[in-house]
Amino acid sequence: GFTTLTVPASVGEIGNYAFSDCDGLEDLTVRTDIIGDYAFYDCDALQSLIATGNMNSIGQYAFNGCGELSMVNINGNVGTIGENAFNDCDKMTLFQITGSVNTLGNKALYDCNALEDAKISGTVNSIGEYAFYNCDKLNTLDFIDKTEKIKIEYQENTNKKNISEKEKSKEELLTQKKEKENKLTEEKQNGYTDYYYSLENEINKIEEQVTEIEFEISKIKNGYYDN
Repeated sequence: GFTTLTVPASVGEIGNYAFSDCDGLEDLTVRTDIIGDYAFYDCDALQSLIATGNMNSIGQYAFNGCGELSMVNINGNVGTIGENAFNDCDKMTLFQITGSVNTLGNKALYDCNALEDAKISGTVNSIGEYAFYNCDKLNTLDFIDKTEKIKIEYQENTNKKNISEKEKSKEELLTQKKEKENKLTEEKQNGYTDYYYSLENEINKIEEQVTEIEFEISKIKNGYYDN
């Protein structure tokens, strides 16, 4: 099968399901006005999408489940990016549109959990629910019009990541505490009093660190962001 596909402007529309489950396709360049629903759904090997010229729409689920898709670069305006259009593209690190977007649909980039940079050089008039939800590695969210919904969702993702990191640190500390408590019990049984006083101090310090982390997690959950 073919690994590269270029669709010229003379092909005005790529129909629904046209290339869905096309497992060999790796690189896609399009100049069409419309990409239909499920058009490239579950194309497991697809790595890049480059689109040039203005587009009327990218259909719902058009690139859903393209697990190797790492880069999307659209040079032009887009009318509508449909619901779940890039959902679960979990290797995508860059999503870039050189132009404006009228509507970014619900869950358009949901669960793109490797996504680091999302850049749209023009305005975004409407952003659907959960458009960037679970994009935990998102560092750059660069729109001319950053709507309040996106800022809140971005903050929620950032908070989720921070809480996860703090919970991990807490678990590591609790593991250290358990090890030292076991050692303390052993030393007490052996009568090494000087050493077990030192262990008790170390355990107390760990407990203080755990309390501090729990307080930081509580602050984040209650809206006192510390990012």
